[in-house]
Amino acid sequence: MPFAEAVIVAALTLLHGEGVVNVPPVKVVQPGDLPALSEQVNHLRAFRLRTAGQLDPAIYVVRTSAVFQSAERGFAPDIVLVAATILHEMQHAVGDGSDERGALLTEMRFVRSYVKHNLVRLATAERRWLERQADELAYHASKVLTPQVAGLLVP
Repeated sequence: MPFAEAVIVAALTLLHGEGVVNVPPVKVVQPGDLPALSEQVNHLRAFRLRTAGQLDPAIYVVRTSAVFQSAERGFAPDIVLVAATILHEMQHAVGDGSDERGALLTEMRFVRSYVKHNLVRLATAERRWLERQADELAYHASKVLTPQVAGLLVP
């Protein structure tokens, strides 16, 4: 799993570069690693677990997600999205963890901030691609009308 670890290290480096501190442990998992949840996990980029009413401190990143696989192949903008996804999951530790809209908006703000702070380093196509991803996150956030616990799974 050396490529997976490299993606996480790169994503954490981006988060730290944008001033994000106190990132909880991040674990890369395959859907089959959690048989009771594999069907749910299969369609997620990442998730948090709640057991016995307590939030597991770890963030679980799904290795089979399209974004993670693309990041493993070296597509740098997807490493930005992995970092944003980790930040999204960190947001689920706030309050009761049900603020999916807030988590999506946090993710969107991170992507936009990254683009703003890295304009010189990003190729035009990468910048536009990341801007579209941020717009898509904003769109999804606007569709969340009630609290949703999309990222908290109970085994």
